[in-house]
Amino acid sequence: MASFIWNTTVKKLPAAWRATRGQGVRVGIIDSGILFGHPALRHLDKPGCKYDARLSNPTGNDDVTDCRPVGKPHGSSCASIIGGLSVAADGVEGVAPGVELFVFRAVNASCDPSMELFMRALKTAIAKEVDILSVSVAPLPDQNISQAAIDTLFRQLAQKNIALFASLRNTNSWQMLHRIPFPANRPETITVGVATPTLLENMPPDGVPSPRIHLLAPQFPVSFHADADELAPQQDQLRSSFATASMAGIAALALAHARKKAGDPKLRLSKDMLLTTLQSITAPFSQQAMLDESGLQFFFNQP
Repeated sequence: MASFIWNTTVKKLPAAWRATRGQGVRVGIIDSGILFGHPALRHLDKPGCKYDARLSNPTGNDDVTDCRPVGKPHGSSCASIIGGLSVAADGVEGVAPGVELFVFRAVNASCDPSMELFMRALKTAIAKEVDILSVSVAPLPDQNISQAAIDTLFRQLAQKNIALFASLRNTNSWQMLHRIPFPANRPETITVGVATPTLLENMPPDGVPSPRIHLLAPQFPVSFHADADELAPQQDQLRSSFATASMAGIAALALAHARKKAGDPKLRLSKDMLLTTLQSITAPFSQQAMLDESGLQFFFNQP
């Protein structure tokens, strides 16, 4: 296969954004862990950036080995899309290989997310001052965790201008797309999803996405690294979790560029400012335009 460089494959990214490679931006992944043994991911393995939410007090140097459910390791796939390096002539490189990656493993031994683990991961991510979060896990409600505690954490997230990108459902149903799971249903998040051809074809004639849906991409064949035992890239159709990871990487490029222009290495953008910035590299949502699109293009839903 030909090489797949996310940084140049995503349409409409300015050259000035691409050139930053996300250098200096702290991106966190709340997911199933990561397989740092893969050479495409090894450069991301840094002390103080690995947190296992199963521990009552994650240290930053925990074992965050990716959980291996049926299929490919999920967190590793998303990490490859955000910041992986090409390791072969036909390799895959992520959107922003210069980022500082923080890994928060938030699944149990059975690879299932829980609200307790998610909350601990999110609390740690806020304390460690990450700039951007990519979240593809969708923990179920837990009666032992109060709504007030959840609200408090997300309020802290917004106050610090930490951008949280959260996945929508993978579905062929327009109705199911609008059943937005936690944490994508939180007003503080930026939601990202994929519109399959079937979903687009079955849209109601007057179908307009909910204002809670921000960014959608049509399905597109993509490549990434996932398994430490396989040097060859994996191939799949774009899914919501992959789209979310790529958008977190794009946000890292945008933030690195904004910091360079402002001369402020600590600059962050509010959710509204970041959405405005990202709108400049997307196309306006359109059923026909998405059906006709043949590249990796994101579409912005303007409420």
